[in-house]
Amino acid sequence: MPLDAVDRHSDETAAAIAERLGATPEVVCAHIVSGEGDVLAEVAVADLAAYERLLFGTLLGLPHVSDVRSNFVLRTIKPPGPLPV
Repeated sequence: MPLDAVDRHSDETAAAIAERLGATPEVVCAHIVSGEGDVLAEVAVADLAAYERLLFGTLLGLPHVSDVRSNFVLRTIKPPGPLPV
């Protein structure tokens, strides 16, 4: 899910968001990205009620986050594997 931190771009903002996401058990992976959004977070929750609690209780309260857009996996067609490097 892309998170926008458009109200303030800085190393301090990125560090604050990274610290909070790192301490959130539902966040299984997160990246600072280029393109749509500033942060891309992958979360795992039991159901939509748990996602709603995460969204309103945590994600929208992150420092300087102004928007959260969600995508939901319907089915995995190729699971992650080792990188070919």
